[in-house]
Amino acid sequence: MLLMDARGAIAASAHLCTGRFAALVAAAAAGRVEEAREHAEALLALVLALFAEPSPAVLKAMLHEAGRIATPALRMPLQAASAAGVERARRSAPSRSSARAPARAR
Repeated sequence: MLLMDARGAIAASAHLCTGRFAALVAAAAAGRVEEAREHAEALLALVLALFAEPSPAVLKAMLHEAGRIATPALRMPLQAASAAGVERARRSAPSRSSARAPARAR
C-alpha cells in the first residue's frame, strides 16, 4: 500500500522489529522499491506468525517476552497464545543482523 501512495500504516506488528518497519516505510516513501520490498519480505513471516492465532494473543506474548509490556494477559473471551504459536513467531522474526537496512544501490 505504501508503494501505491498510502501515507503510513497502523501496524500492531510494528511494535516488534520497529526499526525494520520504519526502514520499510522510509524506503517506500522515498520510492526505493527494491529496498522496501526487501524489508517487507524479511518481515512477512513474522507478521503471518503474529496473526496465525486470534489477535492479539501472539503479539502480546512476544511484546511481554521482549519486556515491552507488563503482561501478556488478554481479556475474555480471548485466550493466551499457544506455546507453538509463540515459538513460530520467535523463529519468524528477522535476525538482529538482518534488522539493519539493506545497503542502498546508488
